[in-house]
Amino acid sequence: MAASITQELLPATASTADVVRYARRLNDRQFTSYCGSCSKLLMSKDRDKAGSNVLRQLLLITTVSPWLSLTSDLCRLLYSIMTEPQQGPAPLRMLACHLLQLNPCISEPKTFSAPMERCNIPLAIHLLQAQSNSNSLLPSHLTTLVKWLKEDKELALSSLPFVVATNIHLQKYIEPVYVQQVSTAMSRFLGQASVQQPQASNKAMFKGSGVAFEEPDGGPSPPPFTPLCMGKAYSRDHIRSVHSFSSLRGWSQRYSHQTTEDGEAPEDRLLLAPVVQDTFVEQCTRVLEQALVNTSDKVSRRELDQQVTVAAAVEAVKILRELCYNDSSIIPHLLPLLKRALANAIKEGPPKAALHAACVDFFAHHGRVAVFDSTNALQTYFGPLLAQLYWQQAFALSTVELLVDHLDFLRAHSVMINFLPNILKILAWHPRLFLQEYLEILPSLITPPTCVEIFHCLLDLPCMTAALQLRRVKPLEQLVSESDHPHISMALFNYITRSEGGLGGTIDRLGELHELLSSQRLGLRVQSAAEVVPLLLRGYFDVMLKDADAESLKELVPVVLERVVVLYDIEQLGTDVQAVLADVILHIFKQQPGLVIDLKKELLDFINNRSNVSEGREDFFLHVVWIIGEYTSPELDERCDTSVMVLYHEALESFSYEVKMTLQTSNAGMVNPAYEAIHTTRLMNVLMMALAKIATRCPEVLPRVILNLSKIMDQHNASNTLQAADKALVLDRARLLVNTLKQPAVAAAVLNSASLSQNGDKTTALSQHVDAAGTLAMLQAIQFAQGRDTKQ
Repeated sequence: MAASITQELLPATASTADVVRYARRLNDRQFTSYCGSCSKLLMSKDRDKAGSNVLRQLLLITTVSPWLSLTSDLCRLLYSIMTEPQQGPAPLRMLACHLLQLNPCISEPKTFSAPMERCNIPLAIHLLQAQSNSNSLLPSHLTTLVKWLKEDKELALSSLPFVVATNIHLQKYIEPVYVQQVSTAMSRFLGQASVQQPQASNKAMFKGSGVAFEEPDGGPSPPPFTPLCMGKAYSRDHIRSVHSFSSLRGWSQRYSHQTTEDGEAPEDRLLLAPVVQDTFVEQCTRVLEQALVNTSDKVSRRELDQQVTVAAAVEAVKILRELCYNDSSIIPHLLPLLKRALANAIKEGPPKAALHAACVDFFAHHGRVAVFDSTNALQTYFGPLLAQLYWQQAFALSTVELLVDHLDFLRAHSVMINFLPNILKILAWHPRLFLQEYLEILPSLITPPTCVEIFHCLLDLPCMTAALQLRRVKPLEQLVSESDHPHISMALFNYITRSEGGLGGTIDRLGELHELLSSQRLGLRVQSAAEVVPLLLRGYFDVMLKDADAESLKELVPVVLERVVVLYDIEQLGTDVQAVLADVILHIFKQQPGLVIDLKKELLDFINNRSNVSEGREDFFLHVVWIIGEYTSPELDERCDTSVMVLYHEALESFSYEVKMTLQTSNAGMVNPAYEAIHTTRLMNVLMMALAKIATRCPEVLPRVILNLSKIMDQHNASNTLQAADKALVLDRARLLVNTLKQPAVAAAVLNSASLSQNGDKTTALSQHVDAAGTLAMLQAIQFAQGRDTKQ
C-alpha cells in the first residue's frame, strides 16, 4: 500500500540538485498529480515519519518553478495541519505554513479560536500577513491582534510585527483608536523589561535575584532595559522590549507624516500621549548614551557587538527623527546628545559611518529648528569617508539615500560641486545597482561651474571603475612602481580617483591614462560601467538642453568635439557614446545656431583633421558638416558676414578636393584606403549640400562651388573603382546641385534654411535633416518655388 501511495514522489534520499532538475521538467498536469500523491501521504499513517521530507521537497519545487500552484485540496489539508491540534510535529506545521504563504488567497485564517491551537496562532498570523492585501477579514483580525497586545503577553510577540507592518503598508485599516492603543502597549513593553537577567536554571532560584545586565563598557545596566544591555539570558519581557524598539520607527511614521495638500499639519492629526512620547524618547536617548560610552580596556568588544551597537544607535537616531516631526519642541533637548553622537562618529571614522549618515540625515530633516552648522560633518562624510568606503554596499546605500532625500540641503552646502568625483565613485563601483537613483540625482549635479567637469566624469566613468579596481587589489605605491613612468602614473591615478571637484576640465594625457588602465577594460565591472554611460549622457544632455544658458553650451561644445575622439578603448562604449554625441550636437546648434560664429575656430579645426572622420565617427563628422552648411547664414546671425562664409567654404572645399585627389590615386578595381577612410556616399552628399547652401548666401564663392561640383562629377564619372550605386548617388546629387545653383533665385529659395520654413521658424531645418537633403525633397522644393513664382 505504501509503495502505491509514494510511487510518484521523489525518494527521501533525493539531493537538492535532483529535486531542482525534477521541478524544471514538471508541467501543470504532472504537478497536479504530484500534489495528489502528497495529499495521500499526508493523510496516511506515515505522515509524521515522511511528511516533513515531502513538504521540504514540495517547497523547493514551488520555489524553483513559481508558476506551479498547489491544488485546493492540498492547501486545505496543509491548513488543517498548521492549525488543528495533534496534527504532527512542529517542523511539519511550519513547513505547511510556509507553503501556504507562497500560495496566498487559497486558505485564510477566518478565526483564531478553536479548533486552532494556541501554539499554532503565531503560524496563522504569519499566513495572514502573507495574504493581507487580499484578505477581506483583515479588519476583524486587527481587533483581535490589538487586543492581544494589551492583554496577552505571549501572543503580543507575534501580533506586534504584524500590526506595525499593516500600519506601514495598509494604513487605511489602522483606525485612530488602534493607534493610541498600540502606542501605549509599545510604551509599556519598553518600560516593563527588568535590567535583571532571568534565572537560567532551577538551581538559580535558591541564589537570590538574577544577575544584572551589563553595559557595553562592562558596568551594571541601570534602567530602562535596551537592546544594548548585554547578558546571557533574556525573558519574554526583554524580547517584547527589543521587538518594540525595532518596530518603533515604522510605527512612528504614522505620526510624523500627517500633512494636508498644502503641506501643513492637519488640525485633527494624531498626537502621541506625553507619557508615551517620553518613554520612546527615553529609550532612544538611552541607546545613544550606551553607544557613546568609551569601552573599558578590560572589556574586549567583539566585532559583532560593535556592529550591533552602531546599528542600534542608528535606529535610535532615525526614531528620534520621526518623533521630532510629531513634536518639534523636543529637538532643543536632543541637540546636545546628537551633537555628541555626530562628533563621536566623525572621530571613530569608518566603524561608525552609518551613525554619521544617520546624524547628517537628522540635521538635514530638522536643520531649521536645530540651527546646526553641518559643514564639517558633510565635508568629512563626503570627503575622506566616502573615498574610503564607496565599495561597501550598506554605506553606498546610506549615501545614495542621503543624496536622493536631501538634494536641496546638500546643494546649499556645495556638496555636489565640491565632492562630485567622490559621489560618482559609488556609481562607478555599483553601476547597475544605483543607476536609477543617479539618473534622479544627475540634474542636481549639473550646475554652470560643474557642467563641463561632470561631462568628463561621465565619459571617464569606466576609467574610474578600472582605477578603483586596481587600487582595491594593490596599494597605489606598488601600482606606480610597476609602471614604465612612475611620476606620470602617480599623477594619472590621483586624477582619476580624486575626491574633490572643481577641476573644471580634464588633463591632456587621457591617451596615457587609457593605456595605463588598458588591462582592466574587459573586466565585468568596467564593462557594466561602460554600459550605463550612454544612458547617463542622455540624461545629462536633457538637462543641459533644457536649463543651460548660451554661455554654458558655448563652453561645452569644444569639449564635445575634443572628447568624441578620445574615449576609453571599449568598442561598444565608443559606438554608443559617438551615437549619443552625434545626435546631441544637432540639438545644441538647433538651440544656439549662433555657436557656428562663436566657435568657428573649433569647428574648422575639427573638420580640417581628417582623422576625425575615421573609427566609426562618420555620423558625428557628417553632422558637423551639415551644421556648418545649415547655420552659416546671415539670416540666423547678423555676425555671419562674407569672411566667415568664405572661411567655412574653403575648409569644405579643401576637404572635397582631398577626396578627389585620393580617388585619383586609386588603382583600377581598387579603392585607395585613404579614400575609404574619409569618404562614404552619404558624407559626400552632405558635403556637397553644405557647399551649395553656403554658395546661395555668399555670391563670392558661387562660381567656385559650381566648378568644384563639376569636377566632382567628372572625377566620379571617370572612376572605375566605385560601386555603381554609390557613383550614381553622388553624380545625381552633384548634377542636381549644379543645375540649381545656375539659377540663383531658385537656389536661394530651395537651399536656404530660412526659406524652407514658411512660418519663419528657424528650427524647422533640423526636423528636415533626413529628408531636406534628399533629391526628391529638393525637386519638390523647386516645384514649390516655381509654382509660387507663377502665382506671383
